[in-house]
Amino acid sequence: MPTANVGYFLRSLEIIFAYTQGLPRLLPFQRISDGPNQEALEMTVLDQNGSLVGRVAKVNERTSLVMTLLHPGSKVSGLIQRTREVGILSGGHPGILELNYLPKESEARRGDIMLTSGLSTLYSKGIPIGKVLKVGETNSSFFLKITVNPAVSFSKLEEVLIIQ
Repeated sequence: MPTANVGYFLRSLEIIFAYTQGLPRLLPFQRISDGPNQEALEMTVLDQNGSLVGRVAKVNERTSLVMTLLHPGSKVSGLIQRTREVGILSGGHPGILELNYLPKESEARRGDIMLTSGLSTLYSKGIPIGKVLKVGETNSSFFLKITVNPAVSFSKLEEVLIIQ
């Protein structure tokens, strides 16, 4: 049953299958029990705490396929809450995300909270993504290498919410 949430409607859906590709924490795609609703395509998918899981990538007759943040093709514009700096989070790393294009002058540090920046058409601003796990140097003279621990425990997901 939909519930109102700041101008959006949330629908709770059950995860019926997770594609693990042999890695217990890497769930690049998850199949959810959604009907034939082409409007669900590209919709934002959250966990029960309101943290970002990913987006609906494909809609079938009785199910939808969710591309999680951990998928190698997943890219999200992220904002560090404390410093207000923006970078691009990418998946493809077992159980973690990588924040790219943050300049070496950044004041990012371990424990900083990552939110969606709102700079894309896919995700609203302010959705929790995770916490900075590690800040390090790269071979580049311009950018830092930042590892982010997702707020979602992908291996424990049973239900998700879709923002409509």
